Amino acid sequence: MNKGGAAGLGGGAGAGSGPTAAAAAAAAQKQKTLLQRVEGDIANIVDNFSHLVNVARVFVLSSLLILNHNVIKIAVIYCCGE
Repeated sequence: MNKGGAAGLGGGAGAGSGPTAAAAAAAAQKQKTLLQRVEGDIANIVDNFSHLVNVARVFVLSSLLILNHNVIKIAVIYCCGE
């Protein structure tokens, strides 16, 4: 129970100044900064993953083309004896 009366509610603490308000403002700013950093990090991770997927697509496609080319060469050698 708060037995200090109304002094804590209407006095200097309610005016928004003092160490508690300053600490709250600093904590809010720090949280905002950290949130922006996290959002930036997540955006970078998504971009990097997208790039990796695109590289993998190109790699798989080129591997399939090489495999297809080799299969055709083997079929021609088997069929025509060259």
